[in-house]
Amino acid sequence: MISYPQALETLLSLARPRILPTETVSLESSFGRILSEDVFSQEALPAFDHSAVDGFAVRSAECTGACTSLLVGMRIRAGDRPAPGQEHPASIAVEIMTGAPLPAGFDAAVKVEDVKRDAGGIRVEIPGPVKSGAFVRFRGSDTLPGDRVLSSGVRIDETRIMALAASGIREVPVRRRPRVALLSTGNELVDATTPSLAPGEVRNATAPYLIEALRSLGCDARFLGTVRDEDVGQSLQFRRILAEVLSDPPDLLLTTGAVSMGSHDFVKEEVVRAGGRVVFHKTAIKPGKPVLVASFEMAPRMLLIGIPGNPVSSAAVFEFLIQPYLRALLGTGSAPALQARLQDAVVKPAELRCFHRGEWTLHPDGFLEARIFEGQDSHLVRALARASAWVVLPEGPGRLEAGERVEVVPFFERRGEGLA
Repeated sequence: MISYPQALETLLSLARPRILPTETVSLESSFGRILSEDVFSQEALPAFDHSAVDGFAVRSAECTGACTSLLVGMRIRAGDRPAPGQEHPASIAVEIMTGAPLPAGFDAAVKVEDVKRDAGGIRVEIPGPVKSGAFVRFRGSDTLPGDRVLSSGVRIDETRIMALAASGIREVPVRRRPRVALLSTGNELVDATTPSLAPGEVRNATAPYLIEALRSLGCDARFLGTVRDEDVGQSLQFRRILAEVLSDPPDLLLTTGAVSMGSHDFVKEEVVRAGGRVVFHKTAIKPGKPVLVASFEMAPRMLLIGIPGNPVSSAAVFEFLIQPYLRALLGTGSAPALQARLQDAVVKPAELRCFHRGEWTLHPDGFLEARIFEGQDSHLVRALARASAWVVLPEGPGRLEAGERVEVVPFFERRGEGLA
């Protein structure tokens, strides 16, 4: 059995030579994808000097006194193209709309509500001096040619699509989607949509959870079904499916169940029988201790991760081992953890790192506080749905006192919930 830090570093080291290749997609198809290269602007943004307000373009050098009276010249609207070399006489204010190009020789704008216009609309009075650059958005004030728009490793969301679109970038270099296959094991498992259960049956809640969790990371995920438990050495159905997977290997094969020490826990033996090399089996974590990781020489890009069958074990292993591995394949960073103070004392196995379901709140004194739910058995799924975070208890002490600092990994990244 290895420690959690050893398990995580082993997975990250396995990911480095397996980082996914680049493919180019259209801007319209890039949402949710991971940039594989830095993206640089090819042009200036804004592309020209323009007004930030509806009002009047002026020359600041003509507006230095307490009140300046100027003749009203032409009107320029957003989308108008000034004639090349067009000049305006002195003591002129040009009526201008928000987004319209600033006339040549003008360096400021005044808001329409800040001026007085005479009854005929021929002249305007500008109250007070006007600073050069007032209410002007200058060319390149956002981005200059060669500026980095986005960095490699970021996930493209709607705001990043806006930045790419504004910069005129039509094709985007992204990592190929990770291809992941999932195979469940267990005689007791029935489809999650089964309306009623016979004695001994359990709905397979883990498979839909993992498929959607994988898709939320941008994976191309497929469920291969459920195979029956067999005695070790007799699992022919699993053997056949594993051979099929190895003939066209995905980037990751996940299995659930049959990785512990029972007479029907056949996954490890079948993996070795198929030519797999066990990287590690059992990690000092709770839940999820029997996790199995294996590689295959015949499928050098594929990794197999065998997860214990209990639902919360699957969720914990996904969060703290599978997700970091997939993020490393995609060249992006891990989800952030926060520091919080324990609300109550807690007792735990001293040798294990424990991932507990709980909630976090902002204390009136300004620090984060973590509360661990009652009932942390790995089959209890309702608490996971109620939880707002994983509360991570480190190896070492068998008891942590109220007020001690621990890590919390919030769920808001996937649930769309913020700090409020």
